[in-house]
Amino acid sequence: MPPALASGLVVVAVIALVRCLGRGSPASPPEVERPAPEQLIAERFARGETDEQEYRQRLGARCDQSAQQHPMTTPPWGRAA
Repeated sequence: MPPALASGLVVVAVIALVRCLGRGSPASPPEVERPAPEQLIAERFARGETDEQEYRQRLGARCDQSAQQHPMTTPPWGRAA
């Protein structure tokens, strides 16, 4: 095999390898910021999907769960005025 042909094959192989490796894995979709659970509860109430009693129940349950996870925090209605 002539040296020029061998060099050409090496160059083509290197270019193909770089192009193949350069693609890598497909880009993952950007992470979408999810609304806070309290925001979802409020939006459902605003759309009329829940009544006031269910809204307060879900919000209270969420605050109870949050207080258990973060015992040093106090819900806004529990703060001294």
